[in-house]
Order: sequence, then structure tokens, then C-alpha cells
Amino acid sequence: MKILSLFFVLSLLVTLSTCNNNSWTKYYKEEYIPKSIEGKISDIELWKGSTLGLKIENKLKEDEISIHTDYDILMQIKKGDYFKKIANSNKCFIERGDSIIYIDCYRLSDQERKSIRKLNEWKPEEKNHWELKKK
Repeated sequence: MKILSLFFVLSLLVTLSTCNNNSWTKYYKEEYIPKSIEGKISDIELWKGSTLGLKIENKLKEDEISIHTDYDILMQIKKGDYFKKIANSNKCFIERGDSIIYIDCYRLSDQERKSIRKLNEWKPEEKNHWELKKK
């Protein structure tokens, strides 16, 4: 009986983790990737697991978005920076003064990337370092 109970619990956990991953991938494909947002960062909230919640303000509205990337990059983002997430992509960038940094909005596993299929992201040499904005 104990073995049967253990098997049931393990099966349930595997099923739930698979469902959550599918739900996350569906949300990402249908809502997050298509989203476009840009404006000044007015508030920042650090969440567990290298994720930042950003409140973005522009002339038309106030909106929120979360980004999940390398912790060292997240710690460089400040209130007042200009943020943009490009629609239909995983591309974000942050501008501060005459500098810009390109980041992938969300750090995805290979499995998530594979299930999303066509995903527009920065090339490795383009991202995660500050550079002067091009004129």
C-alpha cells in the first residue's frame, strides 16, 4: 500500500509540474512575447529567482512587466532608466544617458525555447554589456 501511495504522489507531482510548464509556455507564447512596452522605469521590485518586476510609465499609460535574466544585470537596472520590450520577441533593452544594454527579457531553458519554437532573441555577442548608443 505504501508503494502504491508513493507511486500516486510521484505521478501527481510529475503531472502538476508538466501542467505548470505547459501553462507557462502558453502564457509566454500568447501574452508575453507579443507584448510591447516602453517608457521610464518608475518602480522596481526584486523577486526571488533573478526576476525583476518593473513599473513602466510613459505619456499614455502606466504598465508592468517582469524580466528574468542574469542577477548581475538585474542589479544594474535603476529607477529612471528607459526600458523597452520589443513586440513579438524576447528582446528588451535599457537606456541610461548615452549608454544602452540589450538583454533577453526572460532567461529560458532549452526545453522552453524548443516548445516556443521561433523566438527572436539577441545574439550572444550583442547582449549583457553596456555600450554607447549608436547615433
